[in-house]
Amino acid sequence: MHLNIYIDDADLDEGDLNKLLTPVSESISAWVGENKKNVQLLAQLSENGEVLKLGISIQVKSKFKLKDPLNFLYSLAKEHKCEFAIAIITPETGASEDVCYFGFEEGQPDLFEIANYLDL
Repeated sequence: MHLNIYIDDADLDEGDLNKLLTPVSESISAWVGENKKNVQLLAQLSENGEVLKLGISIQVKSKFKLKDPLNFLYSLAKEHKCEFAIAIITPETGASEDVCYFGFEEGQPDLFEIANYLDL
């Protein structure tokens, strides 16, 4: 299953989002660089170079493969006072569907609840 887990910018104004981009992308890049398998930095840009989505892209077959990424991203959410969205990517179309959220206000991600949402 292909997932994107990225900063939910629905409640952020542009200034707040811009403040997050550099420190969060550096933290994620460093974490992914620590030989994480099946995990990549997600940095989707618009045509004019604005960041649309910032987070990770991950392939998982088991809910237990989500534990480390969720714990890491939750630590970022607490540090930067932001929220993350988890989206399922449809392989045939590349379409993305948000299925759940976690973070500073939403709280710690529940691995078993998320696995239930994802049918893992």
